[in-house]
Amino acid sequence: MRRELAPLDKKARKLLEPAIAPNERILAGARGLSSAIIATAHRVLICRWGVTSGAFFGSQVNSWEFSHITGIEFRRGVGSAAILIQSRGAQIVTRFGNQDKGPTSVWEAPNALFLLGNDGDKLAAMPRQLVSAYQSGSRFDETQSAPTTRPASLPSESTYMPHPADDLRKYAALRDDGLITEDEYQAKKASILGGRT
Repeated sequence: MRRELAPLDKKARKLLEPAIAPNERILAGARGLSSAIIATAHRVLICRWGVTSGAFFGSQVNSWEFSHITGIEFRRGVGSAAILIQSRGAQIVTRFGNQDKGPTSVWEAPNALFLLGNDGDKLAAMPRQLVSAYQSGSRFDETQSAPTTRPASLPSESTYMPHPADDLRKYAALRDDGLITEDEYQAKKASILGGRT
């Protein structure tokens, strides 16, 4: 079993493990009501089972590559929290209540789920930031757990020198999203501006 899936329940691990490539890095994950969501460095996956999959004994795993995601929405209501993956061709979800039913409800849409716990906003922040980096032409550096700016058209790291303002904006966004601390941001800022006057 992959250790990154350990916090999820047994059913989620059983469904997700075969759907993830051996070299695919899992960055975040959360349990939902008869469901789970994970974000890797390249895509977001939602698995559902039981009634939430459309069949009492059924199950499903759906995946959205960052290139197809148009938004990631997090909604908190009275006694519930839901996350919705928005993409071209995905089910439009308009009903976010615990008692709502139908194809436009969180209960039935394959691109949405009710989360358990209180970390849904943090979970939504990670794929949002990764999708934003992907769509702006950045790539994900798996050794740093943060996107690094490098236009895809440039052949190598050594031929590209990012503008310091771009790097500062990137790290400020990470800080604002709660993915790095203020101290980490200040350290990066000092290293980026070091030697520049």
